[in-house]
Amino acid sequence: MTQDGNRGGVGIVSTGINALITNNGSIINNADLLTNRGGALESSGANLNFTNGAGANLTGWYATKLYGVSPTMTNAGTIRGDSVGIYLDFDTTLTLTNETGGLIYGNTLSAKAIEIGRGLMTLNNYGTIRSVNSAGGSYTDAINLSSSSAGTHSIYNRSGGVITAGASSGAAGKFNHAIVQYGWTPSLSITNEGTISSYGDGDAADLGACNCPLSGTILHYGDNFILDNKATGVISASGNYTMAIDNGATSGTFTNRGQISSVGDTSFGIYSNYSWSSSHAIINLNGGSITASGANSAAIYNTGSVIMSDIINTGTISASGTNAFGINNTTRPLTNLVNLQGEGNASGALTYTGELPSNYYIYITDQNHYGRINLSTVTGAMNFNIYEGSTPLSLSTSSVTTAKYTSVIAGISLTDMSAKTFLNCGSLACNVMDPSRTYDGHAWYLTQQGTSNVWDLFFAGFGPSSSNTQSALNTHAQNLMSTFNLQRSSLQIALNYDCTTFDANGFCVGAGGRVTSLGNDSNFETSHAMFVTSIKLAEYLRIGGYLDQNTSSQLNNVSFTNNKGPLGGLFIVFSENKKNQDGLALRLSGNYQSKQAELMRDVVGDSESGKGSATFKSLGALGELSYSFHVAIKFNSRNILGSSTRS
Repeated sequence: MTQDGNRGGVGIVSTGINALITNNGSIINNADLLTNRGGALESSGANLNFTNGAGANLTGWYATKLYGVSPTMTNAGTIRGDSVGIYLDFDTTLTLTNETGGLIYGNTLSAKAIEIGRGLMTLNNYGTIRSVNSAGGSYTDAINLSSSSAGTHSIYNRSGGVITAGASSGAAGKFNHAIVQYGWTPSLSITNEGTISSYGDGDAADLGACNCPLSGTILHYGDNFILDNKATGVISASGNYTMAIDNGATSGTFTNRGQISSVGDTSFGIYSNYSWSSSHAIINLNGGSITASGANSAAIYNTGSVIMSDIINTGTISASGTNAFGINNTTRPLTNLVNLQGEGNASGALTYTGELPSNYYIYITDQNHYGRINLSTVTGAMNFNIYEGSTPLSLSTSSVTTAKYTSVIAGISLTDMSAKTFLNCGSLACNVMDPSRTYDGHAWYLTQQGTSNVWDLFFAGFGPSSSNTQSALNTHAQNLMSTFNLQRSSLQIALNYDCTTFDANGFCVGAGGRVTSLGNDSNFETSHAMFVTSIKLAEYLRIGGYLDQNTSSQLNNVSFTNNKGPLGGLFIVFSENKKNQDGLALRLSGNYQSKQAELMRDVVGDSESGKGSATFKSLGALGELSYSFHVAIKFNSRNILGSSTRS
């Protein structure tokens, strides 16, 4: 369907409730771009459900204009607006899904692919949303959120999704934005797994006039701003006087595991400005990178007068070019800076200029991965701390050992260090040994590299960490307890040794072997050979003794260095009726053994090894009284009263 462009009309007008419209062909309005400005689809009815199918085309000065309650749109084809692709002008929420292969774009002058003049939007994008300023003019937006409605805009750019403004080649124009919000009231939430990009310069004059470059990929001037850039997410800006993210929100949290970058002179990865910006946290996690390339650029640029709460960096924050810095904190107070970037990071140390944070936390995961920071032209003073895992973000705690961690901070002279001009480590200067300044049992201080302004962090050998030492002691105690239990088992078994087959002279001799272990634990196992003898004093009375020699032992970190003395014992047994075992029986038994043992303690982390010796003395006794009587053929009942002790 093609609309006559001379009248500036609309291809389809929907005013009904619950309208269901599917386009699998073409709806085109060829209205004159500057005069008639016609549309392809216009709806003022409630609950519109519009589907633009694969291969379908919806084109007009504005392709779609929505004035009704709760519209829902799904696009798998092309929606093209020579001014605006999709326009919402009602205090409601537009639910929009742009499928894989779907294209929504604006393509001239100050074109916008999507514009929310009033209301809110929830967007799931799997396809492409773009604005290309083909006329080489200014201010083209892929998504423009100018609404002042209360609530939250939610944008989910899924894996493979693209939101872009400007052109990567040719005349890109100026002041192009992939996502821009000028409405002060709504909050903005962006989850990005795909690509969000912009091309085109800003302007140096505008940068000076409003203290913000007016060209960039994501611009937000409103309420709370939440950004979650996933590991596959890319947010980039290309052009001079531009930035990947411009943050003017009242509060917000940026979490990055992917890539945020800007390329161009005076360009910025993240730019936070204006005095109403506060309570912000930038969290750049493992694998995440925030970068800028060009003269006077910065990966993170802070300006304004209200406190930014936290910058947490376990990934990479870096900039390249003349007068370029990872963090340029011009005038804004920053509360906490946590940094792992440095040793073990291909980009090297974090570079920093401007006002120092109130607290700097060096994060150390091991001797090959720890934070380094290079300071240049700084003001203020900061507390130097070892990150403990509790404030401001619950990462794992730093792990340190008695060692030197090199070049952890650069840019502070010996004079300034001694005077605590820029750096504070407590009551004493950071380069003075203070026994009360400890982390995990280690006293620490900074040491100067020669006469340079570079400082190493040294953890003194006040001993191993208490936690690792306690773990080693716990393991050793468990090994000793298992050894004690094994010895007790051997005593108990030996207390029941007996010899009951006599020759004509009343003598009995026996020999054998046994293996004793704790359950199925082969780490605690002993082998034994034993000799038992007895003599019959009377028909119902015998007396005997035994020797039990330990031939081999498998004991965790316990070895018997003197194993020559066997376990020895004596027994006496009275049995009223030896033939069928009926009647009264009494057994008394005792044994004793002494062994010399060498003990070894495991090393846990930086705990010290332990070695010592002890004498194992074992004493056992058994008293058993029983009465047995015949119940039936091959069945006897035996009642036992007994007691044993082992020490």
